[in-house]
Amino acid sequence: LVPNLVKELALKIYKDISPQCNVRTCEGLRYLIDALDMYERYNHHKKDDYLNSCHDKCIQALYYEKGHHLLFELCYQVGLDYLNRGMFEKSKEILYLAAVEKENIEISSICPPPRTFSKPIAFVAQADAPCKKDIFHRYAMAWNMLGIAQENLALIADAYQSYKKSNEFDIQYWAPYYNLGRICSKLEKDSTLIIEYYKEAIEIEPKMPLIHVSLAAIYKKSNRTSEYRDHCEIARKYIANEEEYNQACFEVVC
Repeated sequence: LVPNLVKELALKIYKDISPQCNVRTCEGLRYLIDALDMYERYNHHKKDDYLNSCHDKCIQALYYEKGHHLLFELCYQVGLDYLNRGMFEKSKEILYLAAVEKENIEISSICPPPRTFSKPIAFVAQADAPCKKDIFHRYAMAWNMLGIAQENLALIADAYQSYKKSNEFDIQYWAPYYNLGRICSKLEKDSTLIIEYYKEAIEIEPKMPLIHVSLAAIYKKSNRTSEYRDHCEIARKYIANEEEYNQACFEVVC
């Protein structure tokens, strides 16, 4: 009884001191603090052991604090770090847990807007748009990163669904459009759909050369010479400052 009273008192004090943290349980608070500590150590030392420990603490914290905004952000960052280090299975696991829990808790009552090509729409009423729009965007980013992890694990059908999920929750985010175009090309879907996805990505990010290169490749394959040349020329304007891989793609296509 006494330890429980102490835990309840500690949680109450912490909430009084840091009301923005909004934790619900003492156990969740403990695991969240441990996870943050491990991530700080990982950032300082860049050792996988700290990142793995942070991952495990996040999983434990999710059991108690489902949908918690700070925990979601930490899980997203850990998943991104795993992705950048080529640890795709770990990335897939934590990004999926974070995205699904955030969906279940924070936005289960909000109907996502239907995806409509070339017709950006407001997510929510103007009065509360900043908060909920941010929820949609961060959630979309998590699903997009999950799709990348799945794609690197050769889970192509799963990746396609994750990119679709990302696109549904933020129709003004360019990345899922581009990734849907790529993966539809891999799945040999109709070129009209692939072109539509790439066009949507370009409408949002018109100076992204790799999207123009990808669209040019589809036009080239479809013998649409004029459109192929147009997008190669647009890509040429921006390709000089791109990383080596993107420049290589440009050279192959254009």
